[in-house]
Amino acid sequence: MGVLSNERSERIAQMRECTVVRTCRSKGLRSTRGGTLAEFAVAIPLVMLMISGIWDFGYLFYSRLTIQHAVHEATRFAVTGRTLDDPDTGDPLTRVESIREVIEEQAANLTLDLDRLEIEPPDGGGPSQVVTVRAGFSYHFLTPLISHFFPGDTYDFTVQTSMKNEPFFENQN
Repeated sequence: MGVLSNERSERIAQMRECTVVRTCRSKGLRSTRGGTLAEFAVAIPLVMLMISGIWDFGYLFYSRLTIQHAVHEATRFAVTGRTLDDPDTGDPLTRVESIREVIEEQAANLTLDLDRLEIEPPDGGGPSQVVTVRAGFSYHFLTPLISHFFPGDTYDFTVQTSMKNEPFFENQN
């Protein structure tokens, strides 16, 4: 019992000396202070990639939902047969121009490619006809590692809504 307590007291004395002088390796005791830093250096890029991936996919879903909402609202406007006035001149716009104006307004801060906007029939249809509004959008990923999984670093999607026109008068404004 005396030998064990003697070894234990020597070990405690070495540990005290190690903390004061910081010569642990020479005494056979190892410090773990650098291990935490190494673990942090390995973990932080993975955590940052995960956070940026969540951000990227969240904004992708936001974009898709916003475009769906804009197309739906433009179709709802189209079925009424109404037209808007040109904000610059005050002259009435055509039905198709009015529908385009509504979809641009409803798309909030997203930039739509109006070349990928389709309205069928091309004039917006007459009373009791079915009108379809279709819009395409390209989402560009911000996270480089995620964007490599998609051709051209973009995700293209198309949304459409179809509704039957109300029985409106052709000259309705």
